[in-house]
Amino acid sequence: MQVPRDLLWKSFLEDCFPDFLRFFIPSADKIFDFTKEIQFLDKELAQLFPETKNKNRRADKLAKVFMKDGTEKWVLAHVEIQGYVDDEFSFRMFQYYYRIRDRYSQPVMAFAILTDDSPHYRPNEFSEGFLDTTKLLYQYKTLKLSDYRPEDFQKTNNIFAFALEVAWYGLKANKPKESEVLYQQKMNLFRRVQNKGV
Repeated sequence: MQVPRDLLWKSFLEDCFPDFLRFFIPSADKIFDFTKEIQFLDKELAQLFPETKNKNRRADKLAKVFMKDGTEKWVLAHVEIQGYVDDEFSFRMFQYYYRIRDRYSQPVMAFAILTDDSPHYRPNEFSEGFLDTTKLLYQYKTLKLSDYRPEDFQKTNNIFAFALEVAWYGLKANKPKESEVLYQQKMNLFRRVQNKGV
């Protein structure tokens, strides 16, 4: 039985969250205290978004991490899996922010990974306003998988980069002759993770 991709992403994010943060924030080890357990807030996220309960188009993880100064920070990792342009994406990212902020009084550091192959689809903010009286701007960090090449991910021993490399090959998986390449890349990832001792 094939495991849905959203479950694979969620599992990988949970297993390798420090490397996820290190990938986006090179100085992560100086900022976050990874000796303290990362707490995943799946229940809290599900209560805020019951309408997405049965959707397999995306993978989300909300995590509580601790800073070096002892304070906590909430981090949203969002992987958009459906692979097509979604005009409502930025609004949904904003929904995550304001619902979490409203319910738990916590600001959220948000990251989004886009797995589509459209070169012009690059959401990274939500804005709205009326005349010059009211203005709202919400920005978040986005990684566009198709902007990278496998060698970009091979320059580091970061486990999350290994996963992104396999996902990059997955963009081509719908082509029959690419399926063997994808299989080999998955096996390579498995061996590299083993060698890293995780």
